[in-house]
This record gives sequence, structure tokens and C-alpha cells, in this order.
Amino acid sequence: MTRARYGGSSSGHGSGGGAHVVAQLPLQLLQLGGDGEDALLAVHDIGAVGYYAPRPVFDLAGLVTPEVVPVIREHDALMRMMCERGARYLMVLPDQRPAPEDDPRLGGEPIFTTGAPYAPAAGGGNMAVYVLNWGEGCAPP
Repeated sequence: MTRARYGGSSSGHGSGGGAHVVAQLPLQLLQLGGDGEDALLAVHDIGAVGYYAPRPVFDLAGLVTPEVVPVIREHDALMRMMCERGARYLMVLPDQRPAPEDDPRLGGEPIFTTGAPYAPAAGGGNMAVYVLNWGEGCAPP
């Protein structure tokens, strides 16, 4: 678990990540409700989020969480690692989500989705924030 405090750019996926995505996030989403500053946020495009979010970040791309790299393409292993670390929130683009949209560990519908035109115009989807639900443990459903 790392508290990231550096600026950076988006992952280069043409995703609409980076500072303009963070600019769309209401302050309460960066602070994420009443969980305080210790609720772990799992995020793929860490750049501006890692800089502005006053909380620890679990980096799905492995920049500040390098132990992710060996399992970066193994979605069940990545979800298990997020669970074991206690990730409470997940912020990703649809193609970065490490579980199917209907996976109960995602906690249902996102609590926030950016409404930016950039990613859809490039053929992708908008960034979404999920409240993770680990249920009875870290095993896949």
C-alpha cells in the first residue's frame, strides 16, 4: 500500500485519464465519503489521482505497487491481491476493470462515472468508481 504523492500523466491508452479526469471528480469522491483518508483506492491511471487524492493508492499498473506486475494480466489474482490489501474502492476505465461488469465483488453499479466525451469519442468508455464488496473472502464468486 503506497500513499502516492507525485504528478504523472495518463497511461497513454487514449483514455481521457490524468488531470482532466480528476478535474471531473467531485471533491467528495476523491475523499470518498466518510471513510477517512485511509480507505485504499485501487486505480489503474494513478497520475493525477495519486497526487490529488488524500489517501493510499493501490496501483493496478504497478508503478507504485510493483508487486502487481507479475499478476497484472491475471484478473482473479489481481482481484485477490486487492482484497488481501483491503482495497475499498476501484477506479478504472472499462477495459482496465479486472472483473466482469456483473462480478459481485464490484459492488453493483459504479457510484460515479465521468461524463467526459473524450474516451467514448476514441472508442472507449468513461472512468468509473466502484465500492468493492469482498463478501465472505477473497475467492472469486
